[in-house]
Amino acid sequence: MKTCSLNMLLRTTLGFDVDVKNKEAVECLKASDDYTTCLSARLARPWLFSDKIFKFTALCKRMESCSNLAHNFLRKVIKLKKQNMIHSGQLNSKNGVKLNGYTHFSNGVTTENGNYLFLKSKNKAFLDLLLEHHFQDNSLTEEDILDETLSFFAAGAETLGSAISYVLYSIGLHEEVQTKLHEEQDKIFGNTDRDLVEEDIKRMEYLDCVIKEGLRLYSASFVSRRATEDFKVFDYTIQKGSIVVIFNYVIHRDPRYYPNPEKFDPSRFFPENCIGRHPFAYLPFSAGPRNCIGQKFTLLEMKTVCSAILRKYHLTSIDNTDELYKISNLTNLTNVPVRLKFKLRNNT
Repeated sequence: MKTCSLNMLLRTTLGFDVDVKNKEAVECLKASDDYTTCLSARLARPWLFSDKIFKFTALCKRMESCSNLAHNFLRKVIKLKKQNMIHSGQLNSKNGVKLNGYTHFSNGVTTENGNYLFLKSKNKAFLDLLLEHHFQDNSLTEEDILDETLSFFAAGAETLGSAISYVLYSIGLHEEVQTKLHEEQDKIFGNTDRDLVEEDIKRMEYLDCVIKEGLRLYSASFVSRRATEDFKVFDYTIQKGSIVVIFNYVIHRDPRYYPNPEKFDPSRFFPENCIGRHPFAYLPFSAGPRNCIGQKFTLLEMKTVCSAILRKYHLTSIDNTDELYKISNLTNLTNVPVRLKFKLRNNT
């Protein structure tokens, strides 16, 4: 699933179609994963909070190595994409347009009153949009673009692969849930093998609830914020500058909002059962003005992958839930493999 999520991110976020066996891409994903693990290890060791001490440790060197590998890979992708946008076609003007020190030629651009404009087209990746803005306004530098794409890449590849794995694992544990999912998929697609379209996604109401319940039980372990002013929580005063850690694991198991919280129950997210629930009782993508900007995109990807698998296979989870719980880093609840058996369904 991590390899699958890597490929989806490369295509949709970076607009970079690459073989999933590409060594650089896979190493970048591993580096991102390892960086998060190292960060978790640092947070668990208070004596490493000081940068003056931390910079002399092997853990610091390991994190720097991971960071450099990811940055170098993404710089290469940005450079290739930029060159491709410049040289992939012809402008209406035979001489092209000089901008930011380059003469630009692209099928996706035209000129109007001396301005550099991109025509509307389908299937633009996130990086395409950033580069378009970069060509129009060089105040958005390549380093800015690197920061934005790295955020998507690092945050998305690890969490998306893990999230899909946990949802499939939960489905494989609960036969009654899987039966309802198969019925929903069969109702939408019948016995056809046609591609999924946007309207199909909207009809997957039960799958939507299953995914949300999976994210309730198996979302990232915690998120954090820095307090910008003093404030009180019950009888405690949180001082300005403090790091406030919110443990999703505990919040998502609060019996006030989720009776019998360890039970996997997609009906918790039926519309009628969500009425009156506190909006911050469910935080798989954090919340507030700094929540995850890719949450809708992530849910779309999860539905697409789960649908493709459920249409063809019956799932059986091999391991008990107790064998999986082992918090290892910021974005993943386990470093134990999530193992499933796949069996072709009779209707395929």
